[in-house]
Amino acid sequence: DDIIILSTVRSNGRGVVGFLADNRRTNVALTRARHCLWIVGNAHTLYKSGTEWTDLVADAERRKCVFSATNDATMCKLVVQVKQELDELDDLLNADSAVFSNTRWKVILSDEFRKSFTKLKSPQLRKEVLQKLIRLGDGWRTTVKNIDIPGASHLAKIYKVRNLYLVWSTDVEKTEGRYFQIIRIWDLVSQQNVARTVQRLENLFSMYTDDYLDHCRRVQT
Repeated sequence: DDIIILSTVRSNGRGVVGFLADNRRTNVALTRARHCLWIVGNAHTLYKSGTEWTDLVADAERRKCVFSATNDATMCKLVVQVKQELDELDDLLNADSAVFSNTRWKVILSDEFRKSFTKLKSPQLRKEVLQKLIRLGDGWRTTVKNIDIPGASHLAKIYKVRNLYLVWSTDVEKTEGRYFQIIRIWDLVSQQNVARTVQRLENLFSMYTDDYLDHCRRVQT
Protein backbone atom coordinates (compact mmCIF):
# COMPACT_ATOMS: atom_id res chain seq x y z
CA ASP A 1 0.00 0.00 0.00
CA ASP A 2 1.09 3.61 -0.45
CA ILE A 3 1.06 4.42 3.27
CA ILE A 4 1.54 1.87 6.06
CA ILE A 5 1.24 2.45 9.83
CA LEU A 6 3.00 -0.38 11.68
CA SER A 7 2.48 -1.11 15.38
CA THR A 8 5.43 -2.88 17.02
CA VAL A 9 3.23 -3.76 20.03
CA ARG A 10 6.05 -4.33 22.53
CA SER A 11 6.91 -1.96 25.39
CA ASN A 12 9.22 -3.05 28.21
CA GLY A 13 12.54 -2.14 29.77
CA ARG A 14 14.27 -5.40 28.82
CA GLY A 15 14.34 -5.00 25.06
CA VAL A 16 12.14 -8.06 24.51
CA VAL A 17 10.41 -7.65 21.13
CA GLY A 18 8.87 -11.09 20.62
CA PHE A 19 8.22 -12.05 16.99
CA LEU A 20 9.84 -8.79 15.84
CA ALA A 21 13.20 -10.49 16.50
CA ASP A 22 12.55 -12.66 13.43
CA ASN A 23 14.38 -10.90 10.59
CA ARG A 24 12.05 -12.41 7.97
CA ARG A 25 8.98 -10.93 9.66
CA THR A 26 10.78 -7.61 10.08
CA ASN A 27 11.70 -7.60 6.39
CA VAL A 28 8.09 -8.19 5.36
CA ALA A 29 6.78 -5.52 7.78
CA LEU A 30 9.21 -2.84 6.63
CA THR A 31 8.81 -3.37 2.89
CA ARG A 32 5.03 -3.17 2.49
CA ALA A 33 4.85 0.64 2.10
CA ARG A 34 5.37 2.12 -1.35
CA HIS A 35 5.84 5.74 -0.26
CA CYS A 36 5.44 6.30 3.49
CA LEU A 37 5.99 4.10 6.55
CA TRP A 38 5.10 5.16 10.11
CA ILE A 39 6.29 2.89 12.93
CA VAL A 40 4.50 3.22 16.26
CA GLY A 41 6.36 1.80 19.24
CA ASN A 42 8.63 2.19 22.23
CA ALA A 43 11.92 3.37 20.74
CA HIS A 44 13.84 2.39 23.89
CA THR A 45 12.51 -1.19 23.78
CA LEU A 46 13.28 -1.56 20.10
CA TYR A 47 16.78 -0.08 20.43
CA LYS A 48 17.65 -2.30 23.38
CA SER A 49 16.55 -5.47 21.57
CA GLY A 50 19.93 -6.11 19.91
CA THR A 51 18.15 -6.95 16.68
CA GLU A 52 17.81 -5.19 13.32
CA TRP A 53 15.51 -2.80 15.16
CA THR A 54 18.48 -1.40 17.07
CA ASP A 55 20.06 -0.18 13.83
CA LEU A 56 16.71 1.01 12.51
CA VAL A 57 16.02 3.21 15.55
CA ALA A 58 19.59 4.57 15.55
CA ASP A 59 19.28 5.45 11.86
CA ALA A 60 15.90 7.14 12.40
CA GLU A 61 17.33 9.21 15.25
CA ARG A 62 20.27 10.32 13.10
CA ARG A 63 17.83 11.46 10.42
CA LYS A 64 15.63 13.15 13.05
CA CYS A 65 12.73 10.90 12.18
CA VAL A 66 11.87 9.87 15.74
CA PHE A 67 8.95 11.77 17.27
CA SER A 68 7.84 11.44 20.89
CA ALA A 69 4.09 11.32 21.47
CA THR A 70 4.57 12.82 24.93
CA ASN A 71 5.83 16.06 23.35
CA ASP A 72 2.52 16.57 21.56
CA ALA A 73 -0.16 18.45 23.54
CA THR A 74 -2.96 17.03 21.39
CA MET A 75 -1.69 13.50 21.96
CA CYS A 76 -1.57 14.09 25.73
CA LYS A 77 -5.21 15.20 25.70
CA LEU A 78 -6.10 12.08 23.75
CA VAL A 79 -4.26 9.90 26.28
CA VAL A 80 -6.31 11.44 29.11
CA GLN A 81 -9.53 10.93 27.15
CA VAL A 82 -8.81 7.28 26.39
CA LYS A 83 -7.68 6.54 29.94
CA GLN A 84 -10.91 8.11 31.23
CA GLU A 85 -13.01 5.94 28.92
CA LEU A 86 -11.15 2.85 30.14
CA ASP A 87 -11.36 4.01 33.79
CA GLU A 88 -7.56 3.86 33.97
CA LEU A 89 -6.68 7.46 34.92
CA ASP A 90 -4.75 6.10 37.93
CA ASP A 91 -2.14 4.88 35.45
CA LEU A 92 -1.18 8.50 34.73
CA LEU A 93 -0.33 9.37 38.35
CA ASN A 94 3.45 9.30 38.02
CA ALA A 95 6.07 11.78 36.88
CA ASP A 96 7.05 9.62 33.90
CA SER A 97 3.55 9.23 32.46
CA ALA A 98 2.65 10.65 29.05
CA VAL A 99 0.94 13.69 30.60
CA PHE A 100 3.69 14.71 33.05
CA SER A 101 6.95 13.67 31.41
CA ASN A 102 7.29 16.95 29.49
CA THR A 103 5.52 19.49 31.65
CA ARG A 104 7.43 22.68 32.47
CA TRP A 105 7.45 21.79 36.17
CA LYS A 106 8.12 18.35 37.58
CA VAL A 107 4.98 17.21 39.42
CA ILE A 108 5.34 14.90 42.44
CA LEU A 109 2.22 13.27 43.89
CA SER A 110 2.04 12.20 47.53
CA ASP A 111 0.61 8.86 48.67
CA GLU A 112 -2.18 10.78 50.43
CA PHE A 113 -3.19 12.42 47.17
CA ARG A 114 -3.13 9.10 45.31
CA LYS A 115 -5.42 7.55 47.91
CA SER A 116 -7.82 10.50 47.73
CA PHE A 117 -7.81 10.37 43.93
CA THR A 118 -8.62 6.65 43.78
CA LYS A 119 -11.62 7.23 46.06
CA LEU A 120 -13.25 9.60 43.57
CA LYS A 121 -16.25 7.87 42.06
CA SER A 122 -16.92 10.29 39.20
CA PRO A 123 -14.74 9.67 36.08
CA GLN A 124 -15.38 13.26 34.99
CA LEU A 125 -14.19 14.62 38.35
CA ARG A 126 -11.06 12.48 38.10
CA LYS A 127 -10.41 13.93 34.68
CA GLU A 128 -10.90 17.50 35.94
CA VAL A 129 -8.45 16.93 38.80
CA LEU A 130 -5.88 15.44 36.43
CA GLN A 131 -6.29 18.33 33.99
CA LYS A 132 -5.71 20.76 36.87
CA LEU A 133 -2.46 18.96 37.72
CA ILE A 134 -1.32 19.11 34.10
CA ARG A 135 -2.06 22.84 33.95
CA LEU A 136 -0.07 23.39 37.16
CA GLY A 137 2.83 21.47 35.64
CA ASP A 138 2.65 23.67 32.55
CA GLY A 139 2.92 26.82 34.65
CA TRP A 140 -0.71 27.94 35.02
CA ARG A 141 -1.61 29.66 38.30
CA THR A 142 -5.03 30.85 39.42
CA THR A 143 -5.71 34.49 40.28
CA VAL A 144 -8.36 33.46 42.83
CA LYS A 145 -7.20 34.00 46.42
CA ASN A 146 -6.40 30.99 48.57
CA ILE A 147 -8.65 30.09 51.48
CA ASP A 148 -7.43 32.25 54.36
CA ILE A 149 -6.20 30.03 57.20
CA PRO A 150 -5.03 31.96 60.31
CA GLY A 151 -1.36 31.43 61.13
CA ALA A 152 -0.54 29.72 57.82
CA SER A 153 2.61 30.79 55.98
CA HIS A 154 0.87 30.51 52.59
CA LEU A 155 3.60 28.18 51.34
CA ALA A 156 0.80 25.67 50.84
CA LYS A 157 -1.56 26.59 48.00
CA ILE A 158 -5.22 25.61 47.88
CA TYR A 159 -7.05 25.34 44.56
CA LYS A 160 -10.72 24.43 44.32
CA VAL A 161 -11.89 21.62 42.03
CA ARG A 162 -15.69 21.51 42.23
CA ASN A 163 -16.44 20.91 45.93
CA LEU A 164 -12.95 19.63 46.74
CA TYR A 165 -9.66 21.40 47.44
CA LEU A 166 -6.30 20.54 45.94
CA VAL A 167 -3.49 21.26 48.41
CA TRP A 168 -0.05 21.73 46.87
CA SER A 169 3.15 23.70 47.26
CA THR A 170 6.33 24.66 45.47
CA ASP A 171 9.07 22.39 46.77
CA VAL A 172 12.71 21.82 45.94
CA GLU A 173 14.86 18.97 44.73
CA LYS A 174 18.63 19.18 45.00
CA THR A 175 20.58 17.57 42.16
CA GLU A 176 24.35 17.75 41.76
CA GLY A 177 24.57 20.69 44.15
CA ARG A 178 21.85 22.72 42.42
CA TYR A 179 18.30 23.42 43.57
CA PHE A 180 15.40 22.78 41.22
CA GLN A 181 11.85 23.85 42.01
CA ILE A 182 9.13 21.26 41.65
CA ILE A 183 5.42 21.06 42.38
CA ARG A 184 4.42 18.74 45.19
CA ILE A 185 0.78 17.71 45.36
CA TRP A 186 -0.07 16.93 48.97
CA ASP A 187 -3.74 15.98 49.04
CA LEU A 188 -7.27 16.42 47.70
CA VAL A 189 -9.65 17.12 50.57
CA SER A 190 -13.09 18.42 51.47
CA GLN A 191 -13.42 21.97 52.81
CA GLN A 192 -13.74 20.82 56.43
CA ASN A 193 -10.37 19.05 56.18
CA VAL A 194 -8.40 21.85 54.50
CA ALA A 195 -7.28 23.56 57.73
CA ARG A 196 -6.15 20.28 59.27
CA THR A 197 -4.16 19.36 56.16
CA VAL A 198 -2.51 22.78 55.96
CA GLN A 199 -1.63 22.66 59.66
CA ARG A 200 0.05 19.30 59.15
CA LEU A 201 2.06 20.83 56.31
CA GLU A 202 2.95 23.88 58.42
CA ASN A 203 4.45 21.50 61.00
CA LEU A 204 6.48 19.95 58.21
CA PHE A 205 7.55 23.30 56.76
CA SER A 206 8.74 24.42 60.21
CA MET A 207 11.51 21.82 59.96
CA TYR A 208 12.81 23.31 56.69
CA THR A 209 15.86 25.55 56.88
CA ASP A 210 15.56 29.23 55.96
CA ASP A 211 17.73 28.59 52.91
CA TYR A 212 15.42 25.76 51.78
CA LEU A 213 12.32 27.91 52.27
CA ASP A 214 13.96 30.73 50.32
CA HIS A 215 14.48 28.41 47.37
CA CYS A 216 10.84 27.27 47.61
CA ARG A 217 9.49 30.82 47.62
CA ARG A 218 11.82 32.24 44.99
CA VAL A 219 9.94 33.24 41.86
CA GLN A 220 11.26 31.45 38.78
CA THR A 221 10.88 33.09 35.38
